[in-house]
Amino acid sequence: MIVLATAGATGEMELSLTLGAFLAGMIIAETPYRHIIQTEVKPFRGLLLSFFFITVGMSLNTHILLAQWYWILAVAAGMVMVKIALIFLAARIFKFPVSTSIQLAFILAQGSEFAFVVLAVPAVGLALGNEYSAIIVAAIAISLALTPFLANFGHYLARHREDFAWHEAEEGASNLQSKDNADEVVIFGMDEVGCTVADSLEAHNIHYKAFERDHDRFVEARTEGYPVAFGDLSDLRLADTVNMSRAKVIVITQGRYEISRELSPIVKQRYPNLRRFISVKNQEESVKYSKLGMVAVEPISQPAGIDMAAVILKEQGIDSEKISQWITRQQQQYLQGAETYV
Repeated sequence: MIVLATAGATGEMELSLTLGAFLAGMIIAETPYRHIIQTEVKPFRGLLLSFFFITVGMSLNTHILLAQWYWILAVAAGMVMVKIALIFLAARIFKFPVSTSIQLAFILAQGSEFAFVVLAVPAVGLALGNEYSAIIVAAIAISLALTPFLANFGHYLARHREDFAWHEAEEGASNLQSKDNADEVVIFGMDEVGCTVADSLEAHNIHYKAFERDHDRFVEARTEGYPVAFGDLSDLRLADTVNMSRAKVIVITQGRYEISRELSPIVKQRYPNLRRFISVKNQEESVKYSKLGMVAVEPISQPAGIDMAAVILKEQGIDSEKISQWITRQQQQYLQGAETYV
């Protein structure tokens, strides 16, 4: 009723019916009922999206498409390149890491679906003319069709950049690391536990690689300066890409038992020397993961992750006294921060 009423209102104002439906969606999205609406609409979402893109295809003028194809390709390429440059620049201004900025620029490089709504407004169409409107619609449609390829290419560039940065870091850090500490530690999950483990390794000049599958945590960790890459190591193709065979220790901060159970036989076969440590919430989880051959660490002390960090440092051959001193410093900083907050 809201959608039809709003669309009818914009139609009476000689605006696009689609614009009214779009405004209705924005109104509903700001209410406490948005989750219920999403649940109800979800079964029809694919069908409605199909209708939307069918109408976009039907709006293409085939005569202009064939006659002006070079202009259409030029507009599409120019729009994509300009958006990539501007979004990358904006992300860097807001201090996003380079790799994140690259991915963000390519993911958002396509034209906006809202442009179809704007171009459908009679006044806009009259101002541009049928020929120019058709060229812009076709260019935006092409850019939307290219979105998966642009997103994959951006992800490839970002990963390639991260791999290059890791190789440089490895060469620069090789002189600082002893032979015993040359083997890499892999951290999967840069939540509070993962960041604490990373801090402990950096404090003792131990090289590590970090991965995060949650985009929000990935961006936050990159913003804080951690050399983390975006990816899910449950995809064994990624594990092969980052050369997991060199790693002797992997720290998993957020377990997914079903996936761990399925992958355990494969991991044992491919990486027989890999020691797997996992952060668990309780004794029940500890028993379950231990049966899979993983070392379960239940967080007891504060700050979160300090117990896991101590175990990993010991695994890397760090002296117990040095570990105790580092833990003491971290706990003092944590208590000082807590007192300041209070």
